[in-house]
Amino acid sequence: MKNIISLIIVIVIISCVSTQQNLSTKYQSMTELFDKDEIQGRWLTNSKMGRDSYIEFHPSGYFDLSDGRNGSYTIKKDSIYLNYPTLKPKGRLLKQTKDTLLIYWGNTEAIRYIRPR
Repeated sequence: MKNIISLIIVIVIISCVSTQQNLSTKYQSMTELFDKDEIQGRWLTNSKMGRDSYIEFHPSGYFDLSDGRNGSYTIKKDSIYLNYPTLKPKGRLLKQTKDTLLIYWGNTEAIRYIRPR
């Protein structure tokens, strides 16, 4: 009986490790596709702050928000860092197309940004 339980535990562990490696490989190949030039410009948001909210990324490394706040930003691999004078939120870039950005900010929510037409 102990051998059967031990065998089941080993199989489950191997299965979990294999799944984690596959997810890591898929995630790595996804994050290598981000184009820093495509992030430039104005993006409308679906945040809780309002449907008319936007963020505008400038080629100079600065951003403007619809509420008048602004600061600098940095992109490193799959992460984006916004630099305000007193706050430095970090977001993870989850998806990028020509007209959609999906960024997961900290532990709060993923926000979808859509390029206005």
